[in-house]
Amino acid sequence: MLTPIFPTVLPTSSAGSSGVPRTSSTARSAATPLAGPGLPGDRPELREALNPSVSIIIDTIRDALDEVPPEVIADLMDTGICLAGGGALLQGLADRLADELNLRVWQAEDPLTCVVRGTGVILSDFDVMRGYLVSLERGSTRHR
Repeated sequence: MLTPIFPTVLPTSSAGSSGVPRTSSTARSAATPLAGPGLPGDRPELREALNPSVSIIIDTIRDALDEVPPEVIADLMDTGICLAGGGALLQGLADRLADELNLRVWQAEDPLTCVVRGTGVILSDFDVMRGYLVSLERGSTRHR
């Protein structure tokens, strides 16, 4: 389903009966904001502009992988890394991460809303779900 969230308005060569140039708009899908009519998803200048940020993401994931216990690495080897949020929609990001990290990388179903929906699940039964949460404090993932 296409949602006209970022319409592209282009004047045409002919004027309408009112003398005002005709315009057309092309809707892009909210699920694929960097692809679709009006905006090619594989533009070299876009890829070049995002490359430094993607490299930082890759380096950060590598640093995090160096610090996790072996059993977590084993789980990651089995299930992979799930991309969520708007960044998950960047074309080729999952493939590049998979190539660079030698792990399976996949996109969450409906990545734009999955974090909010997951937060809702946690908050709906916080006392039970509290055990699945971790703190931002170093060493907080160790069970007491």
